[in-house]
Amino acid sequence: DRPVTVLRNQSALVPIVADEFEGGKKLLYNESQRAENPYSVVDFKNTTGLTLEGGPVTVYEGEIYAGEAMMDTLAPDEERMLPYAVALEVEVKVERERHDALVAQSIANSIWTQKRALYEHTTYRLVNKGEGAKKVVVEHPLSKAELINSPKPDNETRNFWRFTIDLPANGKHDLKLTEKTLVTDRTVFSHSNPDYVLVLINGIVGQREEPPILAELKKRVERMKELGERQRDVNEQLSALTSGQQRLRENLKSLG
Repeated sequence: DRPVTVLRNQSALVPIVADEFEGGKKLLYNESQRAENPYSVVDFKNTTGLTLEGGPVTVYEGEIYAGEAMMDTLAPDEERMLPYAVALEVEVKVERERHDALVAQSIANSIWTQKRALYEHTTYRLVNKGEGAKKVVVEHPLSKAELINSPKPDNETRNFWRFTIDLPANGKHDLKLTEKTLVTDRTVFSHSNPDYVLVLINGIVGQREEPPILAELKKRVERMKELGERQRDVNEQLSALTSGQQRLRENLKSLG
């Protein structure tokens, strides 16, 4: 509303917008960006009613310079977290553990089908060595897995689930997440040779604990192999007997 005069061969910084905005200071942790510490960020919502062009942002805490951030073009009412410094007073350690469990299995039409649940456990261990409490937003990679026995995300972006943690002064907090994925494995027993089937079963069992249904199948295949060997012995004996009878008939014919 006030005219600004810029003399020839001179320049000036002219504030276009001087207004308050919604948001405040938070800490943002993303393991892929920095594994040991979160960043101090300005949680900025553009409430000016104008589209703000991208560029450098200088951040002050009170009257003290705190750091620099870069902002992309921001439309009205759009929100963005602008990292401007590393929060060294907060340390983060990430631990992971994986295991799987058998959910269901069946054998039909020479196909052994297993449904297994794959579990991935992630623990974010946060330690605040500072004198003040902190509000930390943890970004965890978004996946198609189901979150179970875990806190509900506060929101999600295109690539991350976001969880907000109130970290007390000189305190600790563990964020524990469990992701569950169901997978189906199929093994085709397409060969009727018992030895081949046993080799296949032993190869599968060598990878994990032997399931009861596979133990029963192995027992039946071994029984089938035993019966096959008996059948082979009987056939050999029958063939020898038939050959002996044939020779006996020929001998009787030669005697007239």
